[in-house]
Amino acid sequence: MYQKLRKTLLAVFFGILVISYFLKDDYRTVNNIQPKILQAPLQDVADNNGSIQFSKDGFAYNLTPVAKYQIQGLVVHQMDYRFFSIYNSDSVFPVDLCLTWGENLANKSYQEKQLSFSQDARFCFYKWRGETSINPDLISNNHLIANDPKILSVINKIKAGDQVLISGYLVDVQANKVGKVSDYDPSSFSLKSSLTRTDSGAGACEIIYVDDIEIVKVAHPVWSFLFDFSFYALIILIIWSAGIILFV
Repeated sequence: MYQKLRKTLLAVFFGILVISYFLKDDYRTVNNIQPKILQAPLQDVADNNGSIQFSKDGFAYNLTPVAKYQIQGLVVHQMDYRFFSIYNSDSVFPVDLCLTWGENLANKSYQEKQLSFSQDARFCFYKWRGETSINPDLISNNHLIANDPKILSVINKIKAGDQVLISGYLVDVQANKVGKVSDYDPSSFSLKSSLTRTDSGAGACEIIYVDDIEIVKVAHPVWSFLFDFSFYALIILIIWSAGIILFV
């Protein structure tokens, strides 16, 4: 009896896990775009004349604010580089968000089936078959720098399809080794933030030191809950089944 129940629950939760995995991050099904998310990014002269300095995971960081910045948009892709990174520095740049806003949302071009987004190697890519009405000047890839646990906790919750508002500074980065780092990390590195939304390729990403971040609207809270619930339920069932086998 218990064996049949375990098999049934395993099948049910595995099915929910697979279905919710594909639906929880489906930005194309997002229709209720909030008015503030349609607005273009706001960029102004940096009101912080001093550098931002901190140390983390073997590097001393010196950030130079080059503009005050606010961006709001729909997350069409999210990449967390910490899960497979071999670099210590990725703990400071944990997540990249590919965002779109404005007319791309108003005209629903982000929902075109022939259009898709992806991220890799700190780039955001979009590709399409046939024709698309998407405006590339209304898309940006954003490297988020987090040095505050509360801000990092919000960043960790963001998924594709969420509508977000991010405030802070566009910064140029200088980092120098001061402690133990991985064998793959350089002894120092520098990065410059883009200051325009109309560029592309290497150097076109915005590097944002985040002062404040808000998830304006969560895309699919039910599917996200079902994914997390089924994932942990499966782990419990597997441990339960393994325990029974060990003691039989």
